[in-house]
Amino acid sequence: MGWIGLAAMWMGCASAAEPPAGVAPSPATAPFEIRVTLDAAAVAELTARKEAITVDFMVCDSGADDAATCHAHHAQLGAAGGVAAIPAVSLAPGARGEAVTHASVNVFTARRSSERNLLDCAPWLDEVSRLPPQVAIPCKLL
Repeated sequence: MGWIGLAAMWMGCASAAEPPAGVAPSPATAPFEIRVTLDAAAVAELTARKEAITVDFMVCDSGADDAATCHAHHAQLGAAGGVAAIPAVSLAPGARGEAVTHASVNVFTARRSSERNLLDCAPWLDEVSRLPPQVAIPCKLL
């Protein structure tokens, strides 16, 4: 399964809990921003529907199965898009001990007005080491 498939199944990934008292925190990403821009037709349609936009950031190890270790942060934006501030996200290895090195950003509608996603947004998939201070995600209507 490729990175697209892994990103699509991220909902089943484990999310890390805070470390117990006295345990050093795990490595983490630096805080960064995700800028979501929509074309005029998408802004008009989402505004008319009173829709919101969901922004998901996920980091995972190289596992491509249900045992993959993933840590995620979710944010919501208004119908016009904007900037989601993403705090530091854990890079703690999972039970297999594999390093968490893969990062992805996925953007879609919050499904307030429709059961299906209404946006076609460019995914961002790369190594955590190449995570820029701001990730730009352009979107248009499906």
